Amino acid sequence: MRTGRLIHAACAAAVVSLLMIACGPTGSGEEKSPGEMAFRRSCQTCHSLPKPSKKTDEEWPALVRRYGEKAKLSPETIAQITEYLRASN
Repeated sequence: MRTGRLIHAACAAAVVSLLMIACGPTGSGEEKSPGEMAFRRSCQTCHSLPKPSKKTDEEWPALVRRYGEKAKLSPETIAQITEYLRASN
């Protein structure tokens, strides 16, 4: 009986550990930036998320501003998304 409890506790601990790893912020232990979170939250409501490398650093600001204004995003959110896309490019 005691061995059964020990095995059950070990399995439960393993499951919890795996869930914590799998459900972490990015799966790699890195925190997402405010710009990345805003990008994921705001942009994918209308379309699939583009890869940052799809546009140049010079193209992103005008594009994010145009669509950000259409989506009624704050200037701060537009700036955060632009910063994220340029840094990830």
